[in-house]
Formats: sequence, structure tokens, C-alpha cells
Amino acid sequence: MPSIQVRPAASSVDREQAFDIRRSVLCGELHLGREAARDPFDEEAFHLLALDGEKPVGTGRLLRRGSHWIIEHVAVLAPYRRQGTGRSLAAGLVAQARTAGCRRLLALGPQVALPFLQACGFELESQDDGVVLTTLSVP
Repeated sequence: MPSIQVRPAASSVDREQAFDIRRSVLCGELHLGREAARDPFDEEAFHLLALDGEKPVGTGRLLRRGSHWIIEHVAVLAPYRRQGTGRSLAAGLVAQARTAGCRRLLALGPQVALPFLQACGFELESQDDGVVLTTLSVP
């Protein structure tokens, strides 16, 4: 099992690597729209990057929109799935939200992400047109 490190995607290079992963997984594999790879909210969002050594293998973002905190665009390259990489990203995003004072967190994703989100403690709130909305109380 690889030794994965999760850290903030602080530099422009880090963010470009995160966008590349999102493009590959969310657009390429899941056939989501181009906005899944990059959108105007990326500038204000908090991004995490998962690395195997120097190789970027996963990403996710936390976005505050008004009174809502949202985790979305969690993506992990296929060889690194089912090894805890996604859960480490989700845990890091939840920790960041907690630090910022969030008490209720939303997570959005495609229908196929529901088992992953539930495994991370999120509860299904609604489903619409292939998109799931889940919630998590942040202690």
C-alpha cells in the first residue's frame, strides 16, 4: 500500500495538478461536464492534494457559499482508490471546515459517489438528476 500524504494545494502548480486529476476522473471517467474540472468558485475554495511521494493522486475542495459549507470534486486516480486516499481527503476537508467554525457540512457528488460519502459519515439528504446531496454534522 502506498504512503499517501494529504496537504493543502497552496501553489498555482498544486492547483493545476488538482484540476488535472479532476479533469481525468470527473470528466474523463465519469463523463461530468467541464465545470467539474474547473469553475469560477475554485479561486475562493480550499483545495487538498493527495500525493504518493511527488506524484499527485487525488484532490478535493471545500467551498463556503453564504452560510453553507460544501465538499465537492473529490477525485482519486484509479490505482489509488479503495486504499483510504479518498477518506483521507474527506477527513482533511472536514477538519478544515471544523477549524473554520462549520457545524453542518454538505457534500455534493454524482450518484456513484454515494457509497463513498456514506462511508465517510455523510447522510443522504436528496437525489436529483444523478446528483446526490449529503450532510454531516461537524462536532
